[in-house]
Amino acid sequence: MSTLALTLYTLMWPMIVLVVMGVIGYAFFTDFKEARRSGKDII
Repeated sequence: MSTLALTLYTLMWPMIVLVVMGVIGYAFFTDFKEARRSGKDII
């Protein structure tokens, strides 16, 4: 396996985690803003 392919494979996983955490964070803050606007608890 070439060095470039191994490097890209290694760096791919942190990028996938970053995207997933971004989606989860965006959904959380959207729900948080909606709960504050309606006066409800988030839990």
